[in-house]
Amino acid sequence: MKLNTEFYHLPFRFDSAQLEQELSQISESDWFFHVPTDAGDSSIILISAGGLPNHDFALAGQTKPTHLMAHCPYFGQILSTFNIPISRCRVTRLKAGAETPVQRADNYHWFRRVSLYIPLVTNPTVKLFCNDKSIHMASGDTWIFDQTMKHWMINGSAEDCFHLIIETKGSSAIEKKLLQPEQICAPGYSPNDFYAQEMPSSPKDQNSIVLEPYCFEVLTPQEISELTDDILSGAEQSKMLQAEFLNLVQSMEDFRSQWKKAFSRFGHHPTGELAYQDLILDFNEQIVPNVNKILSPDSKGRYAMEVIRSMLTMSPPEPKRLSRLLLTKNRLKSKQKIHMSQERLTEIFPEPQFDRPLFIVSPPRAGSTLLFNTLAHFPNLWTIGEESHELIEGIEALHPSSHEFSSNRLSEKDAPHPVAQTLKKRFVRELQDRDGCAYLDLPVSQRPLQIRFLEKTPKNALRIPFLKTVFPEALFIYLYRDPRENISSMVECWRSRRFVAYRDLPGWPYKEWSFLLPPGWSALQNSSLVEIAAYQWNAANSCILDDLQALPQDSWRLIRYADLIQNPGETIREISRFAQFHWDQRIEQVVSQSLPVSQMTLSTPSPEKWRKQEREISMILASVEAIEHRVAQL
Repeated sequence: MKLNTEFYHLPFRFDSAQLEQELSQISESDWFFHVPTDAGDSSIILISAGGLPNHDFALAGQTKPTHLMAHCPYFGQILSTFNIPISRCRVTRLKAGAETPVQRADNYHWFRRVSLYIPLVTNPTVKLFCNDKSIHMASGDTWIFDQTMKHWMINGSAEDCFHLIIETKGSSAIEKKLLQPEQICAPGYSPNDFYAQEMPSSPKDQNSIVLEPYCFEVLTPQEISELTDDILSGAEQSKMLQAEFLNLVQSMEDFRSQWKKAFSRFGHHPTGELAYQDLILDFNEQIVPNVNKILSPDSKGRYAMEVIRSMLTMSPPEPKRLSRLLLTKNRLKSKQKIHMSQERLTEIFPEPQFDRPLFIVSPPRAGSTLLFNTLAHFPNLWTIGEESHELIEGIEALHPSSHEFSSNRLSEKDAPHPVAQTLKKRFVRELQDRDGCAYLDLPVSQRPLQIRFLEKTPKNALRIPFLKTVFPEALFIYLYRDPRENISSMVECWRSRRFVAYRDLPGWPYKEWSFLLPPGWSALQNSSLVEIAAYQWNAANSCILDDLQALPQDSWRLIRYADLIQNPGETIREISRFAQFHWDQRIEQVVSQSLPVSQMTLSTPSPEKWRKQEREISMILASVEAIEHRVAQL
């Protein structure tokens, strides 16, 4: 929603002293610091996606109050007073002398939303800047603000300042309920120039707060047409060559046509998410590079481009400087590993005996990385340091293409002696101890002839018979996680596109497939991401249960993710007794405290995080009941 000016002064005034009093009762530990943290900007989250302490956009899930709302009755009264659909709500704190970075919310979330600002604690030096204008907002007053304009705030005083920020969606609610022409005060006028309704503290039932209903929602063909017109207009006014401009026009027409076709089929339905994602990927690849350098940062065309690109983004992106650093480290690590692997391919070495290798089997996102990284601290335990996707599927006979991409399922029939020996050699070439020392870097005389090996790859949930054939002494840890948490995490990762297993998968109409390929995957073409993730979860757990229960009982153990998180010491000791690992001071130190967050974690861990997708997940819970019952019987 675009306002006609930067700020509107609304005819509401609240008791700032009461607001400050409620604010003082909130613990310092409840403040959620922004990135970068040195900006002096932090928030108390009152309403968010899933009711959790996050900055996720409303697109991420159902908007709900956080637990802090129970301690803030007057805040609740304010929200119910406006009677508008609330997308998010928070109290922000700007430290004394601090200045927020210049921002412009040019994304899909803000395409449909505006913010209400109510100062709680402020002084005349605190100003909000927007484009070439600035205002000081007095305590208790109410202003409405368009976040899509370039803006920042400065606190020039020696005291912290606090503001209540309410995000709301839809122009009709604002125009009908708040922006009545006779009550609008133009920027620069005194609050006394018009009648402001006083709102003393008289807390109401917070159930009367109107929350934005969650729904899967994309731009309509009409909106796509208007936004792409803005891009073309900006390109036409630039110095783009005529031939390039005509090519851009054709690409834009193709994009519009494909979007209209997809919208006609799916509309605002989650089964169309991957189709829309593919179109946005095409937009990024075919259109954005041609206009990215010619559109000025503050132009309508740039804004339109970013709105389209961010349409399916559920949370603010990580800071680019951190992402680049991580990407550089990963690239260097990959280059070093490729170089080392090429050298070792030609090396002839005596193979060690794999003594009771331990395989962690679970669906994706069940916590296997956390468990693997913890167990890797045991002495005399060897790993390859990461998952073995490439090591296994790099053997032609084990790649799903050898089975016409039917699935990642491997059985004892897929483990003839030559294949088994090749796989063992590939593992040995990558072995490293808990300090990162490579097995093949040791002098031959110092290489142990028997090794305890630890491995985890989620696709191995479908390969237990194969692994048991290759490694007859193999032991298995079955890591089980609550389906609501597990499936929610899988959906989050599908959307992140950081866990793509296959691209241009034969028989799949979309560009990418994430995680394992379960038998029957090709029937999921008309399914939502929640349904796809639930199918993968069911297939992985079903295979694990069937295959493990066919093995001797002393060759596997069930470990619950909740126990690993709540009682890491006891859980790891249970695994140590089962696998007969040697316990030492280092592993004792690791499990004597809370386990660190896995490097594969996308957002702040929480057992309630799944509630952002509670409505969608509730629709697939019946499909996972059979697995839950089987696990309960164990």
